[in-house]
Parts: sequence; structure tokens; C-alpha cells
Amino acid sequence: MISAVAVCLVASMPAPDIKVLGNGMIVMVQPMPEARAYAAQLFVRGGSAYETPQTEGAFHLIEHLAFLTGPGTYSHEAESSGSWMNATTFREFTRYVVSGPAAGWEKGLRSLVSLALRTGVPDAQFDREKRVVLEEIALQDLDPDTSADRAVWAAAFPGSGWGHRTSGGARGVQGLSADSLEQIRQQHYTGTNMVLVVTGNVSPERVHAECVPLGKLPQGNRMVLPPLPRPEATRITADAPVGGARIGIGFSAGGIRADDYSATLLAAEVLAGKHGLLANQGLNARVFFGPSEAGSLLTIVVSGPEDHLDLERLVLQTVRSAPDALEELVLSNARAVLRAQLLARARSPASHGFQLGVGALMREVQFASQELAHLEKVTYCEVVGALKRLDPTNAIVAVWRKP
Repeated sequence: MISAVAVCLVASMPAPDIKVLGNGMIVMVQPMPEARAYAAQLFVRGGSAYETPQTEGAFHLIEHLAFLTGPGTYSHEAESSGSWMNATTFREFTRYVVSGPAAGWEKGLRSLVSLALRTGVPDAQFDREKRVVLEEIALQDLDPDTSADRAVWAAAFPGSGWGHRTSGGARGVQGLSADSLEQIRQQHYTGTNMVLVVTGNVSPERVHAECVPLGKLPQGNRMVLPPLPRPEATRITADAPVGGARIGIGFSAGGIRADDYSATLLAAEVLAGKHGLLANQGLNARVFFGPSEAGSLLTIVVSGPEDHLDLERLVLQTVRSAPDALEELVLSNARAVLRAQLLARARSPASHGFQLGVGALMREVQFASQELAHLEKVTYCEVVGALKRLDPTNAIVAVWRKP
């Protein structure tokens, strides 16, 4: 009964209002009449997976520079009405977001539209913003879990943009020029490669009216993600950036267009959730896995008080035995956790808009509205099958020893 009610709650949300501009840009509006907030999010088909060794860090630097064109910053008008503006570079795309109280949505959306229409790279601020990015990279290295995730990706895809850190490397960022960034921006920041999603207590008609200027963007060519190489099983070791041992283990996993995406999510929760098999061993685990068009890595980072060899042995043994150790109660708990997360997402303008945007960008417009239904349909046998695919003999393992 609970799962049926949950699915109905999400299904009762009105369908998104979608328009495609003449240049191919998708503008999607999801009315959420009961919401007290709004979120406007611009998704650009461009991220670190598209980069070469010569352009590593380009999309992250473009993201930073986008806020610096013109008098003041684009966030000034949005923030004057209580909104907050930010951006994030991912492997497959870059997202710009403005969110805040519902009453401020028009000012926030105008700021985002202005940002999307910007041209050129501000030379006067170029070197300064490079230094800001380099400082951000150094701060990221202080988080051992995300450092482990990056190390797994780098080990899985050496020599490929898929192995680059999304923020770029220090050497790559230092070598970037304003001309090279502008060429990349002109290729990716076009109508065909953009999706704008507005969610919350907003008027679809007024949103679409505010977005008319976006039709002036060039159409461009649809950028296609580079193929995701098949990772080779490997093991790497390094001294931990902080005290204690840590294991990062990565498994090849399908994208949002794969039939087993929801089963993989459940398998990850069974292994590494608060009520999962690793937690039962007294270990702390964190999962890195999200929707992707090209496929992905499911990365689990595990820490504990044990010596790194004992920790590695315990983690691999738990993962290896998971298909046979899965109990209905563990699966039920995992499903309940993910169900709660999806329902919370559906009620949050920013979180729901993110799922809508990712789906639209990757040609799965119904992804956000169908995700909960897919989760509820996954069977015990399908989760066992997903756990079997998380085979340690085919994994990328990164081991952090005590320094």
C-alpha cells in the first residue's frame, strides 16, 4: 500500500510544459503550485568527459567565467530578491542554477537568461579566475572520499577525458588560453546543446515569455559524448591524504537508458547504505553514482579503523558474498530509503528540476517521473543479478594506506 501511494503522489504532479525553440533549445516548466520556492536550471551538454589533455579543466573555467561578464555579476539581481545562484561542472554536462523564494523567480530567471546569452571571455579577469579555480582544486583534495572517487575514475580511464577530474588538474588549468576557451564555448553553448528547466510555484506562460530571447542563440551541432572506454580491472595504492585507511572500488555500470539502472541503485544501497551489508561490518561507506547517457562507474568509498589490508579484504569479501547474503529485509530497507529519497526529490523544485534536466539532455524526458515506478518494479532476482555484476574481480580498486 505504501509503495502504491508513493507512486500515485508523484504521478499526480502535472506534466511538464515543454517548448522547443527554433534553435533547438528545450525549455521545460514544471508547475509545483504548493511549493514555496522555485529553481531555474540551465544544462549545457559539455563537461570534463569532452576534454583532452590540452583542454583539461576548460569547462570548469568557462563555468566560473560565465558569472563575470558585464557590469557586476549576473547573480546580483537574483540575490537582491533572496535567490542564490551557482554552477557545477559534471563529466557529461555543466549546470547553472538559480533558486530561492517563489516570489523572486522572475528576477532569478532573467539573471539566468542573461548568463546564457553572454558572449566572449573577460580577459581582464581571466588570470584571476584561474587562481580561484586552482584554489578550489586544492580544497577538493582535502575531502578523502571524493579524492578516492576521482582516483578510481583516473585509474579506470587513463588517457581519456572520462578519467579527468571535473574541476580540472592544476597543470591543465594553468595552460588554458582565453582563445581556446572561447572556441569550446562556441561549440557547446548553443541551442541544440542546452536545456532550461524551471520548477516551482511559477507561471508556464510567463516563463516561456522570459525565455524568448534564448532563441537568438546559434543552433550549433549536437555534441556527442565520447564513448566510455571499457575499464580494465586494476589495483592502485597511495598514502592516505588524512589518517586512516580507505578503499575506493569502482564497477562498470549502465546509464539511465539501461534497463538495470534502478536495480543497480538498489544494489548500491544494499551494499553501502546505512542499513547495508558494509554497515553491518562496522564500516562507513559512501556511494558515487548518478544518471548518465553513456554509462558510468558505480564507486563505493569505504573507511574504517582497520589496517588497509584487513579493510580491503573485508570489503572485497563482503561485496563478493553479497548476492548470496541478500535477505528480503535488507532489500526492503534499501527500497524504503531510496523511495524516501525520490519522494523528497519530487517535492523539491531544485532536485526535481535537476532530474528533469538530466533526462531531457539525455533524451529521456520522462526519466524523473518514471524513476520511482521503476524502483518499485525491481525484483529480488534483479537485485541479486545487479550484485553479481558488481564483481570484485572486474573492479578498479584504489587503496589508501596510513601515511
